Amino acid sequence: MMDEDKSLSEKNYRSILLRLKPEMFEEFIRPFYYCREELQLAILDVISMKKEVDYLVFLESIFEKYDGEIKLRALKAISSIGYVRNIEEYLFLTKSKKWQERMMVAKLLGSYEEQHLYLLITLLHDSSWWVRSQAAESIINFKKGRAILLEIIKHSKDTFAQDMAREWLNKGVN
Repeated sequence: MMDEDKSLSEKNYRSILLRLKPEMFEEFIRPFYYCREELQLAILDVISMKKEVDYLVFLESIFEKYDGEIKLRALKAISSIGYVRNIEEYLFLTKSKKWQERMMVAKLLGSYEEQHLYLLITLLHDSSWWVRSQAAESIINFKKGRAILLEIIKHSKDTFAQDMAREWLNKGVN
């Protein structure tokens, strides 16, 4: 099996996996828990790139069971898909000590209704530039997003949040 070749890097695995037909790729999901970490990370990256909703349950189980980089890559794949079964289970990440987790949840929240907009506004005031940027991008994609960013420019006391709001208003919607 490909997992036994210790000379293959994560990049090598990713390159191989991207070329596989879906049924062949599926063969790597079943033994995921027993694979080398490089292969596990590559599998998660490929799912993230392809935005495969069919793997959502798998990704959520990886996110729940793992720590470290594997957990983060599962979260990245989930946020790339832009959907979870229960968004409430991810809201705790807005207070994570890891900026990468806060950034990914900001991306995920941008895929949902405006009910959690207050969390994105909070994340727009985050200490990390990456989190602020993702929060602003998520906000601007909402119907009222431009107006919200304008309000932040006018009323926020956080100059970094104001600058990020200005930046995304100038970029516009992708």
